[in-house]
Amino acid sequence: MANPNAIRVNGSVSNVISNGMYQVTLDDGSNIHARISSHLTRSFVRIMVGDRVVVEMSPLDLTKGRIVNRLK
Repeated sequence: MANPNAIRVNGSVSNVISNGMYQVTLDDGSNIHARISSHLTRSFVRIMVGDRVVVEMSPLDLTKGRIVNRLK
């Protein structure tokens, strides 16, 4: 179940880190570490460098996030 207080922002994947982590550059220029959501993993969605994504972040920790959607 999604957190109603989560912050959703757009960004692009700039680097693939080991263990399923990605470095995402947000539209405001900041870099965060994000992992892929389980829904995208089950749907066999592949995330590559350069893809535009939607990241969901907790308001308590703005340095980590979860990729919830890949944009066309």
